[in-house]
Amino acid sequence: MNTTAISNVILNKIRMSLPTMSDTERTALDAGTVWWDKELLSGNPDWDVLLNTPRPNLNKKEQDFIDNEVNTLCSMANEWVTNHEEKTYPKLAWDFARKNRFLGMIIPEKFGGLEFSAYAQSEILAKISSRSSVLSAMIMVPNSLGPGELLIHYGTDEQRQQYLPGLASGKEIPAFALTSPWAGSDASSIPDIGIICKGEWKGEECIGLKVTWDKRYITLAPICTVLGLAFRAFDPDNLLGPKTDLGITCALIPAKHPGVSIGDRHMPLTVQWPNGPTRGKDVFIPLSFVIGEKNGLGNGWRMLMECLSAGRAISLPSSNAGIAQLAVKTVGAYARIRTQFNTSISNFEGVAEKLGKIAIECYAIDSTRQLAASAIDIGEKPSVISAIAKVHSTEKARDIVTMGMDVIGGKGICHGPSNFLAEAHIQTPISITVEGANILTKSLIIFGQGSVRCHPYLYKIIKAAEDPDQEKGLETFDSLFKKQSINLIKNLSFNFLSGLSGYVSFENKSMVGDECLSLYKGVNRYSRILSTVADVCLFSMAGNLKRKELISGRLGDILSNLFIASACLKQYHDGAKSADDIRLTKAACETCFYKIEKSFANIFANLSNPFIRYGLRLVTFPLGFHKKPPKDTDVIAIAGLITAKTNLRENLTSSVFVPEKVLKSKTRYEPVFCIEKALDAVISCEPIDKKIKQAEKKGRFVNNPNANVRDIAEEAFKLGIISDEELALVKKRDELKNVVIHVDEFDSSLSKIKKPNQKSTRKNA
Repeated sequence: MNTTAISNVILNKIRMSLPTMSDTERTALDAGTVWWDKELLSGNPDWDVLLNTPRPNLNKKEQDFIDNEVNTLCSMANEWVTNHEEKTYPKLAWDFARKNRFLGMIIPEKFGGLEFSAYAQSEILAKISSRSSVLSAMIMVPNSLGPGELLIHYGTDEQRQQYLPGLASGKEIPAFALTSPWAGSDASSIPDIGIICKGEWKGEECIGLKVTWDKRYITLAPICTVLGLAFRAFDPDNLLGPKTDLGITCALIPAKHPGVSIGDRHMPLTVQWPNGPTRGKDVFIPLSFVIGEKNGLGNGWRMLMECLSAGRAISLPSSNAGIAQLAVKTVGAYARIRTQFNTSISNFEGVAEKLGKIAIECYAIDSTRQLAASAIDIGEKPSVISAIAKVHSTEKARDIVTMGMDVIGGKGICHGPSNFLAEAHIQTPISITVEGANILTKSLIIFGQGSVRCHPYLYKIIKAAEDPDQEKGLETFDSLFKKQSINLIKNLSFNFLSGLSGYVSFENKSMVGDECLSLYKGVNRYSRILSTVADVCLFSMAGNLKRKELISGRLGDILSNLFIASACLKQYHDGAKSADDIRLTKAACETCFYKIEKSFANIFANLSNPFIRYGLRLVTFPLGFHKKPPKDTDVIAIAGLITAKTNLRENLTSSVFVPEKVLKSKTRYEPVFCIEKALDAVISCEPIDKKIKQAEKKGRFVNNPNANVRDIAEEAFKLGIISDEELALVKKRDELKNVVIHVDEFDSSLSKIKKPNQKSTRKNA
């Protein structure tokens, strides 16, 4: 069938509506790789790609490092002391981290680095984050988007030899300055400039750049020894060639270089990691400071996009996984320890609902960050996946902490060293903002970049539309148009029949168990619907979809939830496959499916063309939307699994640092340790409590003023209901409970913490 005439009409419309793609946009699209995200947007994912990916594991060197150096580092840090007593970053712990090469986890061993896998880095950052967000951020930045990563991939041999050994050993402290007050998240528009000119360096005339910059939000800038800097390079006198605007460029500048201004600090919500501005005006640097030297001029944007696609998949997902795991461990235990109305508050369904959701969302975060790290370890640079992992791990961690604060009530809102959740509650908005604000990443990047990179034909169609040889472009487009049309018709037919019959094909049955086959089929069904709806939106709106950010954001949410659900299935596939594990996996996937259908419903409701709006809904969901969130019984059962010492709780919180021993005088500074001890005591005393309650029902304590919730065990002992050994256990339990439930008291000026049982400094006459 000759479709050239039809293709020509459509192609001309696409050419007129397609917005001009800038060089920076094209570089961003070309950066990184596509992997499982491409399968999910294809409409027919090949599960071999995912299920045959090796299970992430630590080698002996990595495990030993976590068991020794990481645990030692965690024992040296305390978030309350750092942020509210010393009010500076923990210098002893920081020196230990530098000395033990924490800043060189990504640097090859031949340069003195640790050369750890992405998964090992993720595990290390998650554990440190469960203890100290300050240290986590300070260690995360040098191992993410920073001078080390840029030098490894783009530096000259001489630059690597000059800097990498010092960065690995901790002698050099790196910072990377990208964000400008005038550009913010639009990093491609930074106004910082470098003018190619002649100048003097080490007593000799050479070609270099006069650089002027004004940066903010730069982590480690106040204490750095080497400053990575992004700016736009210009060659107005054409000293290097005919091109004037060379493009975004990255350079490494010693912090003590003449004209460099650092040292001032921002205060990110009272959190004490060194973060601040850096400035310079007409600072001359030789070309040898440019990463890659002359060949690096104008290639900075590509460097940043490719490095960010990997680093962003590890850093913030890992640190927020640590926070989420901390909430699961502490809030679940606290709910078992804390009693109201003569029972643990975990027995109230309203509380149990929050606990179950906390566990489900934590599992989703951890599965996502592990799969993202696995992608990097098999050689991928997953730009879309890294955006998904960053956005949803940080959003979910914030939700988890908020739900945790609801559960612990008054304990959560009274600040002090014994509050195990307040610092996380304060800090989670920071993760939402850094490395690309979530609002923009969600509404513009995940689907905007994902659709172009992952779609089987879209990027090729765009290139055909932009081809200056219009005849060649038409020929290419005509071939792609036929393939795309056949694919769309096939998807529309399959979606309609599947929606009516409930049948979904799955070709990898031998690789998965029957207990979760329906979940795999669910991912397949929604993948095909997403492919269909995305095609219709892309080709009906063309360039306008870029401006329809809410629709683009919802399409991105669908892709994200498909990735999260498949990450949970992969986690289950690689794990122990217990009954508790499948319950949690099903709940996590059902949560994703429910959100996916809500996103589809909102997309259909906001399509302006009524034919497309009702037609798409009829074809893809002919019997309507039917997915519900996990059943109450499942959510409550999952809550019970994190309020007891279960294997699921231990696996789900494996990255949380818990000190082995704590001096009695320091217990208020170690709430996680106290909670674990109290939980053990509470569980061991529950049979004793049952005896006392049975006696109470029989009227043994009627009219006894001492038979209150605090003192009833003493009365039970006097009446012979419990033994002296049992009374001793209850007293020890109550002592530990009191430590956990206790909220910190300060003097009248709120400057000094009172010791337990210390009398008030103010006395009435």
